[in-house]
Amino acid sequence: MKEKIQELIAAGKTEEALELLKNCTDEALLLMARFSGLKRQYNMGMISFEDWTRTQNQINYAALELADECKEDAGNTGKRSVSAFISYNHKDSSEMERVKGWLESNGVEVTVDVQDMRAGEEIESFIRSAFDKSRFVLSMVSQNSLMSGWVSKEFNTALVLNNRTSKWIPVSLDKSVFDRKFYENANESIDRELEELKKTMIEHLNDDYDTRPLQTQLNRLKDLKSNLGYTIESLQRVLIVDIAGPSFDQGMKKVLASMRNV
Repeated sequence: MKEKIQELIAAGKTEEALELLKNCTDEALLLMARFSGLKRQYNMGMISFEDWTRTQNQINYAALELADECKEDAGNTGKRSVSAFISYNHKDSSEMERVKGWLESNGVEVTVDVQDMRAGEEIESFIRSAFDKSRFVLSMVSQNSLMSGWVSKEFNTALVLNNRTSKWIPVSLDKSVFDRKFYENANESIDRELEELKKTMIEHLNDDYDTRPLQTQLNRLKDLKSNLGYTIESLQRVLIVDIAGPSFDQGMKKVLASMRNV
C-alpha cells in the first residue's frame, strides 16, 4: 500500500492517495477533510497558489507518514487489518465457536480469551492487554456471562481506557439484560451462595482451617452482587447486537460492518 500511495502522490493525485489510505487508518479522513477545504478555498480564489501548494505538500507528507504505519494483510490490498478478541463464558463455548468461525471466514483475525491465555496469567490483566492488542473486543453477553461477573470487568476496563471504549462490541445470546425477573433471580441465587459460603467458613474457622480460598470466593460473589445492577443498567444504555437464534446472521453482519467502519 505504501508504494501505491507514493506513486499517487508523486503523480499529483493526493485525493486518490487519501481515498486508499482511509482503508488503513481513520486519520486519513481528517486529511481528506483538510484537503477538500483547501481545494475549495483555492478554487474560490480565497488563497494563493503558493499557500495551496505549501499546504498540499504538508498533507502529502502527513499521508506518507501514515502510510508507513499501515500494516496490510497479504491478499487484502486496500483493506485494513481487523483483529478481534472474543470474551465469553465457557458454558457458551458452542456459541463462541460459531461466532469465531463466522468472523474468521470474513477476514477477521480472532483471539479467544481462555484459549489464548498463558498458564498462570491473571485474567483481568489479560483482558486489559486484549483491549490494547485488538482493534475490537467482542463480549458475548448471556445469563452465563453476567453471572460469572466478567462482563462487568470488561465493561469497567472499557471505561478506564476512555477513548478506546468504541472498540468494545457487546453481543447478546439471550434476553437476560432486559429481563427484570433474571435480575431478581440472580440476586436471590447470589444470596443463597453467600449464605452457604459463610456457613462453610464458620465451620472451617471452628476446625482451624485456612479460610483464604473461601474468602476469595466470598469477595467474588460480593463483587458480582455489587456490580450486577450497574452492569445491566449500563448495558441497557448501549447498543447490544442480538445474535441469538435466527438473528445470528443479521446480527453478525452488523458486527462486521461496525468493525469495517470504525
